[in-house]
Amino acid sequence: MTASTADAPVAAGGRVRPGAGLRQTATMAWRSLVAVKHNPLELVDYSITPIMFVFLFTYVLGGQMAGSPDAYLTYALPGIIVQNTLFMTTYTALALNTDLTKGVFDRLRSLPIARSAPLIGRITADLAKHLWARRS
Repeated sequence: MTASTADAPVAAGGRVRPGAGLRQTATMAWRSLVAVKHNPLELVDYSITPIMFVFLFTYVLGGQMAGSPDAYLTYALPGIIVQNTLFMTTYTALALNTDLTKGVFDRLRSLPIARSAPLIGRITADLAKHLWARRS
């Protein structure tokens, strides 16, 4: 019986090759993006939160602060964008914490993949979700 040998992603020194590390990162990002299929409300949350805060700070509080919503919007919009970016960062941190507590990272650590692949993959997937929310 013969066994076929594939190109191993791990080099002779025990390090992962850069090309293999990028493929593994893309695989981890895809893993995070496929999870949206099971929780589509996550994308709704990513999309509605920025709109809700712009509406809240512009039309509910804007007239009280600057006299007109248009004048206040030019002042508050950069802060709202930063606030939403921080919220997205918190979502990423919560998802990473969930993976850590459920033992996903322990299982991935036993595989011959780059150590940075799960972390960078999750961040890349959340960046894609964030960009999707900015588009809509």
